[in-house]
Amino acid sequence: MAMATGSTNTPIETLRKTVALGREPNFTAQPGNDQLMEMVLALAAEVSVLRDRLDAHERLADAGQAPTPTAVDAYEPPVEVSDLRSQRRATLLSKLFRPIRQAALRDLFEKEG
Repeated sequence: MAMATGSTNTPIETLRKTVALGREPNFTAQPGNDQLMEMVLALAAEVSVLRDRLDAHERLADAGQAPTPTAVDAYEPPVEVSDLRSQRRATLLSKLFRPIRQAALRDLFEKEG
């Protein structure tokens, strides 16, 4: 059976492109906690995207433009807005990882003390 023109990937090659192979990262001692961490991080990424889109809606509306889906998708934030968004994402990540950082510091101090 011939493959479609332009499609030279075998099923395993296609799988390699879509699925991360190898050992999964272990954030905690229990696998269920790793899955929970992955879910929380995925939700945080979605929240970050939604905040950026809301920001674009508000800026377009302030500029007197209709915040349509097309206009929001096409919105290119100025450098200062991009910087604010980066700071917002850094703050979000800092809040998300604070418990892990604190636990790591406690473990470090317990081992030293």
